[in-house]
Amino acid sequence: MQYHKSDTQPTPQQRLWHHLWKLAGADLWQCRWLLVKAYGYALIAVSALVLLPWPLKLIIDHVLSGQPIPLVLAPIETFLYRQHWLTTQTDVIVAL
Repeated sequence: MQYHKSDTQPTPQQRLWHHLWKLAGADLWQCRWLLVKAYGYALIAVSALVLLPWPLKLIIDHVLSGQPIPLVLAPIETFLYRQHWLTTQTDVIVAL
């Protein structure tokens, strides 16, 4: 048996979504770029929250415990040692 779209009836949920799209679709389409920007900002905010604990983990693992810093972060280490390390570390801790 082949599937034909005309053989099936839309479910009540599909009819509701279709009705809502007919009501609000034109308005949503007019402000689509605003919605895209809002979604992008929300994605950035969630990404920042996900990355938030990592600087503290690096401070605990590599500063307080004396473990060597990973090679990927070596350029950051040389930058921090050229700066005032204690001030930078304090700023990071206060920022967290």
